[in-house]
Amino acid sequence: MMMGKRFLALGLTVAMTGSLLAGCGSAGTESSAGASAGSSESGRSGNENAKVELELFSTKTENADILQQMIDGFMEKNPDIKITLTSESDAATVLKTRLTKNDVPELIAMGGDSNYTELQSAGVLLDLSGEDFISEVQSAYLKMLYDVNVDKEQKAYGVPYATNASGVLYNEDLFAQAGVEVPQTWSEFQDVVIQLQEAGITPFELTFADSWTCLPPWNSMAPVIPAENFTDERKEGKTAFTGTHEEVLEKYLWLLDYAQDDFMGTTYTDGNAAFANGAAAMMINGNWAISEFLNTNPDMNKMYPIDWTV
Repeated sequence: MMMGKRFLALGLTVAMTGSLLAGCGSAGTESSAGASAGSSESGRSGNENAKVELELFSTKTENADILQQMIDGFMEKNPDIKITLTSESDAATVLKTRLTKNDVPELIAMGGDSNYTELQSAGVLLDLSGEDFISEVQSAYLKMLYDVNVDKEQKAYGVPYATNASGVLYNEDLFAQAGVEVPQTWSEFQDVVIQLQEAGITPFELTFADSWTCLPPWNSMAPVIPAENFTDERKEGKTAFTGTHEEVLEKYLWLLDYAQDDFMGTTYTDGNAAFANGAAAMMINGNWAISEFLNTNPDMNKMYPIDWTV
């Protein structure tokens, strides 16, 4: 583990992935946030006489168990280092609040999203480009990392360690109950949605009480419907969202008509549980949600992705 006067990025998720960042908190001092609501305190056991104490702050509760296993394995091999895992349900807000108070976790696991870009653009992340381990990262992952830097700066302020995907997850049993098959085009997708509703099955479980879950539908359509060079031209001021994204918005609004009645008040946690118990045939989110479904209903039939943006 490297320490520095700036946040040390030891891992960043790209393209909807999870990542690990490191910050320059006071090593050797246990963070005060580890016992807060929603956090995991299991990392505080063991290595009680460690010379260095670090906190790993994770923004994804779904992978807390795996991170803890990694921590335990690391501490077993490095008895002089103690790592405490903090996993928050409202991680982005908690992290920003802590940073304003200079209560900085030494390590941060987060996605390659606007929260990462905000930290990177503020100049508080440590450039790891010169480290030997960066050469072991696949070039495609590094490119995705650069893409979420401001101005696509060609520096590695994080180390990608996982990639995920978002799209439509569907319940195979409910599809079979309605007598529908996996669609191959947008029009077929619309037909499936209508047939599900006519069969008395709610097509979508949406969880917009947690605003970040509004992104997967947009992220699935916006990169493929407008022109391929839209992002570059938008940054250069050569185009705008007006005249380029109407189809994305129209399709997005169409989806909302087939969600459960209270989708604006349904949280990610509650929606995952409802979907796992068969409340709806589809959920538009990422593969990271599957573990949450199975935590609620281990016997749930496996979920499958649908390419519905054609």
